[in-house]
Amino acid sequence: MREERDSALSKKDKAVGKYNSALADLEGTKTSLNEHVLEKEALALRLSEAEKSVVAAVETFKNSDDYQELLKDNTATLIRGFCHDVSSDFPGIASNFKRYVTNLGEKFVTELFDDLPEEQDEGDEEDEDDVGSDQEQNEGGD
Repeated sequence: MREERDSALSKKDKAVGKYNSALADLEGTKTSLNEHVLEKEALALRLSEAEKSVVAAVETFKNSDDYQELLKDNTATLIRGFCHDVSSDFPGIASNFKRYVTNLGEKFVTELFDDLPEEQDEGDEEDEDDVGSDQEQNEGGD
């Protein structure tokens, strides 16, 4: 009788140990998940702040006649940094932003993105050159 009782207690202790181990694993997973959520929230906040700065930078680009000086400006660094930061976590956002800025038709913009990985066909490079040629022709016509 005593052996049965000891055996039952031993099984109970093992079950409690497994339960406690599983509970500890669950707590660890919960902690990791919470940390991950906090990191994503911090990234979302950083992206929001960067977006405001980038919108202001694009407006500066659109309203400036001195493009070469702007390339040396911190604004160019801001846009490049933003695209590099988000391209690893959110390649679609970086790519869409690149297309948006490039579509503004500003010749200098393509220089900002030369070192970013391309997700489009090789034929797009010709389009970028055509945009610059069209702009030069338009400037000559004024």
